[in-house]
Parts: sequence; C-alpha cells; structure tokens
Amino acid sequence: MARGRHLDYKEVAGRQSGLGMDNPNIVPVAVRFNQELFAYETFDNEVVVLQTVDGTYYAFGGSAVSLWEDLVAGRPIARIISALESKTQHPGNGIAGAVASFIEQILREQIVLPVLEPADGALRIAEALPNDQFAPPTFEKHVDMQDLLTLDPIHDVDLAKGWPHT
Repeated sequence: MARGRHLDYKEVAGRQSGLGMDNPNIVPVAVRFNQELFAYETFDNEVVVLQTVDGTYYAFGGSAVSLWEDLVAGRPIARIISALESKTQHPGNGIAGAVASFIEQILREQIVLPVLEPADGALRIAEALPNDQFAPPTFEKHVDMQDLLTLDPIHDVDLAKGWPHT
C-alpha cells in the first residue's frame, strides 16, 4: 500500500452508518485496544473483554476471534478485511459490512480507540481463520455480573459489621 494514502474501512465496506461517517476526518484507518479501561482474554472460540471500572463484560465470537489480534494491534482495517475476503474466497459477500458493523460496536463501547497511523507488520488472520470459513463477528454485552466483578472484599467494608463483611 502506498505511503500517504490509506484505505479506510468505510471505503472497503462501501456503506454509510454510525461513527459519524459523514465526516471522513473521524473515520479510523485503524484502532487500538483501550487498555486503560479494559482487559481481555482470547480463548479458542471467543474473546472475552472486561470493563475494569464497572464490571461490564463482552463476548465476541465468529470471525471476531480470528481478526481480534490484528485489530487491537492497530493493523489497517482495510488490510484485515481484504485478508478475510481472500482467505475465505468470498470477496464482497457481506464480509466488509459485517466487520465494519462489529468495529462500530466496539468503538461505541470504547473498547477500541481510533488511531491516526496504523501499525506495520504481517497480519495474523491468515493462520487464525479456521477452515477458511467466514462467520460474521458476534458481539454480546453482559451487565449481569457487574456487582460481583467490581466487588473488592479487602477494601469494601461494612463499617457497622467490620471486615470481612461488605
């Protein structure tokens, strides 16, 4: 890709939606993981992301697992989408739109943040996509365990009962 002109995923997806895409100055070319507020773990079939302040957690599945490491490493979104399309041999079959929609969701939740300059390096998606099959990225948000995940039994003490009561 020529230096100075990067395709953004809006061009690849060919769609107008969310993210203020009517203003091309704020469409990210790449994103980075928001490690100040979130932590994540990648499992075989799922990426689990925890918002460390309020205890909200997220589960990503489908092709999100395959593209996650490249995405949070700041690789160009257009390259990730192109790699997915060529790996699955189904270019233009809704892949770009599905990935763009997923990215919009994680940007909205501030799990990732836009970056101005994408990171260089080889994509890992080529070895990560199982059986060359595309499954749209899935996004689940869970708030049911916020109290448990934010509980701090060492520092949260019921003053009337004392420690270890919270």
